[in-house]
Amino acid sequence: MKNSVTEKNIRVTTQSVHDLTEDRISQILALFDAAYADADHSYLLSSFEVMDWIALAMHGSTLAGFAIGDARFVDLPRMHGLHPVATYGIGCIDQNFRRMGLFTRLEKAAALASGKLSVNTRYLNCGRTAHPATYKFITNIGAGTIPDPERPLSPWHVEMVERVAALYCAKVYPGTCVVIGKGAPIGYPRLDVVATDIEYRVFENVNRDKGEALLAMSWSPDAPSGW
Repeated sequence: MKNSVTEKNIRVTTQSVHDLTEDRISQILALFDAAYADADHSYLLSSFEVMDWIALAMHGSTLAGFAIGDARFVDLPRMHGLHPVATYGIGCIDQNFRRMGLFTRLEKAAALASGKLSVNTRYLNCGRTAHPATYKFITNIGAGTIPDPERPLSPWHVEMVERVAALYCAKVYPGTCVVIGKGAPIGYPRLDVVATDIEYRVFENVNRDKGEALLAMSWSPDAPSGW
C-alpha cells in the first residue's frame, strides 16, 4: 500500500474537536489503539478539554493520521506582555502512512488552525513527548530546545516549564521537564524509533509505566535573548 500513497492523495483537514462526530471519534480511538499498546482512551479524550483543534489526514475513507493541537496567547515568565504558545498534543499515524512527514504536517496544521501563530512573530513550541521521535519533532521545528542533556535547566527554563505544564492541566517534578503521570501507562508506542544516544538520554528519568511524559519546548524562528 505504501508504494501507491503520495502526499497528493492524502487530504488534510482541520476542525474543532468539539465538532467531531461519534463515528469520527471511534475512528480516532481505533487508530490510537493501533499506534499504542495498552492505549488509555481517557488520556486522549481529555486532550479535547485543553486543546481545541484536530488535524485529520484521509486517504479515501481511511483515517491515515490525526494530531490534536492548539495555540494561545500566554503571559510567560520573565517576558513582557502576551506571547503565542503552540501546544502540540497527541498524534498518531497509521503504519501504512509513516515515513512521509505526515506527523509533522498534521501537528503544525492543528496548531495553525487556532489562527494565533504567525511567521512574523516569535512563538513557543511545546509538547508532552512520549518517545525520542516526538522529542525530535520539537527540536526540528524550533531553536533552543529544552530539555537538552548537554546543558542544565536554568531558573528561567524551570519557571517556563511549570507555566507551560499548567496549559496542559499537568504538573512536572520540581526542577525537571518530566510530567507527573496518573500512576498508570498512557500507552506504549508501536513504533521503531530511530534516535541518537542524546535523544534517548533525555528520557532516562521518564517512567512510562506511571504515565509520565517529557515536556519539551523550542522557539520559532529563534529563541529570545538569554534563553
